[in-house]
Amino acid sequence: MARMVSPAGDMEVSLSRLSRCGNQFVITGQIGIWDSDIYFTPEETMRVALRMLRLSLLAYFAALPFVVLYRRLFRKGTGA
Repeated sequence: MARMVSPAGDMEVSLSRLSRCGNQFVITGQIGIWDSDIYFTPEETMRVALRMLRLSLLAYFAALPFVVLYRRLFRKGTGA
């Protein structure tokens, strides 16, 4: 589960669905104890998508399958 850190306190964040509602991009999930829908306008969606094109994030996503595989194979404390 993801974690949101803010001056107001830390909360667990769970994303359950990505969808579209009309012209808006919607993320459905839970923030802390609250069920939440986050709506993005087309302009906000484009801004987020363009920020995802950073080299460091592209490298992260390229390495991600290997990181997950490594963690599954060499979990600490499981005796594996």
